[in-house]
Amino acid sequence: MTTSEMSWWLDWSALPEHFLWARLSTQPDGKAEILDCDGKRHAFPSVREARLWLLEDEYASLTHLIEEGEVSANVVPPSGRTEAELVRAMRSSAGDER
Repeated sequence: MTTSEMSWWLDWSALPEHFLWARLSTQPDGKAEILDCDGKRHAFPSVREARLWLLEDEYASLTHLIEEGEVSANVVPPSGRTEAELVRAMRSSAGDER
């Protein structure tokens, strides 16, 4: 998948104790894909549908959560050298966050 934009989302119902991440990737053709913290990929025909799915699943964008003061501006999305490492990092406790 060629990604033109990527955004990170957090399951707000798990905050502040746990950070459960989802990554929304958009393609140049407008299609979207979500990688959730269980390592599952969800494909959508549009970014709008992907965002609706995230909202229904109690996720909020990291940008929004920072703007609203729900999480610190120091919270950074997970990373990993491989997808397996990334998925493992997509679940953490508040004390584990950088």
